[in-house]
Amino acid sequence: MRAWLTTLCACGLLACAQDALRAVEGEVRVEPKQVDFGRVILGQSAEAALEVTNLSRGELEVSITLSGRGFELVDPPARLPVGNREVLVRFRPDVEGAFDGKCTVRPAGVAAIEVPLSGEGAPIPECVASRPCHTSAWSVALGRCEEAVVADGAPCEAVCLTDGMCSGGRCVGSPLDCQDGDACTVDSCHPERGCEHSAAPACPGAGPCQVGVCDPSSGCGLAPAADGTPCGPRRDCDAAEVCIGGACALRDPPDDFICADESPCQGEGRCLANQCVRPPAIPLAPTWQRGESQPDGGPAEAWSDLLVEADGGITLSSYFISQQLLGATSANPVSLPQGTARRCIHWRGMLICADYPPSVAAGVSAVDEATGTIVWTYSGISADLPEYAGPTVQVFLARLMALSEQHLAALFESRTLNPDGTDPRCRQFALVVLDGQGRKVAARRVDHPSFFVCNHPHPYGAAVDVAGNVYLAFTPSGEDNPATALEDTLLMSWTSLLVPRWARSNPALPGGELAVAGGWLFHEHSAASFSTSTGMIAGALAVPFAQGVATRDLLIPAPGAFTTRLEAFDGASLSARWQRQTSGVPWYFGAPLALARLSTGRGPRPVVLAFDFDGRAYSLAATDVETTAELFRCPLEQPEAPAVLSPVEGGLLVASDPRALAGSSTCERCDPRYARTRLTFRYFPMNGLLPGEGRWPVPNGGVGHDHREDPVP
Repeated sequence: MRAWLTTLCACGLLACAQDALRAVEGEVRVEPKQVDFGRVILGQSAEAALEVTNLSRGELEVSITLSGRGFELVDPPARLPVGNREVLVRFRPDVEGAFDGKCTVRPAGVAAIEVPLSGEGAPIPECVASRPCHTSAWSVALGRCEEAVVADGAPCEAVCLTDGMCSGGRCVGSPLDCQDGDACTVDSCHPERGCEHSAAPACPGAGPCQVGVCDPSSGCGLAPAADGTPCGPRRDCDAAEVCIGGACALRDPPDDFICADESPCQGEGRCLANQCVRPPAIPLAPTWQRGESQPDGGPAEAWSDLLVEADGGITLSSYFISQQLLGATSANPVSLPQGTARRCIHWRGMLICADYPPSVAAGVSAVDEATGTIVWTYSGISADLPEYAGPTVQVFLARLMALSEQHLAALFESRTLNPDGTDPRCRQFALVVLDGQGRKVAARRVDHPSFFVCNHPHPYGAAVDVAGNVYLAFTPSGEDNPATALEDTLLMSWTSLLVPRWARSNPALPGGELAVAGGWLFHEHSAASFSTSTGMIAGALAVPFAQGVATRDLLIPAPGAFTTRLEAFDGASLSARWQRQTSGVPWYFGAPLALARLSTGRGPRPVVLAFDFDGRAYSLAATDVETTAELFRCPLEQPEAPAVLSPVEGGLLVASDPRALAGSSTCERCDPRYARTRLTFRYFPMNGLLPGEGRWPVPNGGVGHDHREDPVP
């Protein structure tokens, strides 16, 4: 492949200063005055154009010669007409090392002009196959490494296989035995890291007074809970249900009995003369705040979303306004060095960002979360799907979704501008599946007749189930900015390798987010539950799912419009399990919920966090999802309606829009955040609070925004 030199060095005329050498009036100039071809791989060549300008009154005879090994002229002229003429010089190294030469231009009657030439012969790159059962060799003709499949039967090595043998370009063999003999661990093999041994899920108990224990040799078993452990909802100072000898019994508690656990804002309660006495709740103040703090001003920190890593690290992200801030709560946060990105998710310990870096059109980049350096970039949408190439076609990222530990899905959106450069509001979409190194696994155009209507369709919803099936919801937009969703939502699904599964139109359904849990597909603005297998309506909740949560066996929609009732439904049958009336007043549709765990005297308890608003201030309540007991209610110094809740160990992150008031339903709470949205981010310390263990934490994608249903053990 030719390597054309696209940037010519500055040059000038090495002109004769002696007037006696001028045979005609005028002069000859050569640009540039020196040429450096740089590094050229052996077997390849590079070309540079010398611009020779005849400024005299007539045509000149000329002699152009080269000296130096490795340089050659391409069709040099014998005469120079008046004006400009390009002369091509080619550099073709045959050995490694530095090359020097000279191009001499001798016009008749004008002093000779010499242009120094230089270049370096670079060794042929070492080619390494990207996967087992493939070889890689340098192609002189193509100028790149080319891979070929190894013949069947050849031995091969893979981290998780023994006695590997190539078959059809894949390494097959016996699975590596990763058993460690410990019944309290889960043994697995990671395709890159090898054998891994993680802690097995907690052993189930048999009621509150028989706790689960694990023996490395025999596995799960039962043991009596400590005497005095609370075992039922009754825990007042007249009578309390406590464990005695491994069984739950009703006892008259003595003074100093702990009748209420310590909460993040209130000390524990103890019995005194048959009364539960505890200190008053203290309003919690944020210890950290970033972003825009006032509706009409504030610092130029226009972040619109937050991501929380497994270790509690925080990334603030934007939408082409402010640079992403990595490690936002640390003393020395890192900003992405190559400009802004958007719609980032966490995957495989990396930050995966859309349309990043800005120098790559429609790129997907994996970024090191500590340093901000780029690990890999996928930029091949126009090559993998040629219909997305063209001078008037603009392509950009719409959504990113984690399918599994090995595969990632990217949804691309494109528009073809009108001849006058205006936007016709038509949109086309394509899905690409990438592996852990950013290489294409599968690609296909998203085909449906609705995309031929120029009504600015937008992918308002995205979700992925445990099998890696992809679900998307497309809806027309009322404006070019997709902040205003209309009705007529199209639900579509594909397998993890992008084989179409089904497509269903829902004319009365406005655009909104998707959630998937236990074989059900939920839409933010619909009480209907759709079958993940067919896309057909298969059931219904009492209220739209909105920003609800799902545990391993419960579905808890966010409070609906003008209600303060919290309801839980069976994850399999959708029948009502329980409901609890909160003490606040209605404030806006789709108030966000979050799953968490709370340390108590009975061990960590699964809770759902919900905000209440009494018309003046916000408070956060934690409801035990199993007993429905309210475990704490803490007033918060939170002036605006919350948009996103993210529990971390020992605290809660709250994102809110300073311009959103209680009772509003603006798109500042949409996911992904649209352009120009500015949120305020606050961290509230909450002792004893831990991240939840839900099936799919929240409809806007969970702490990593991967939109993936977590596997259930």
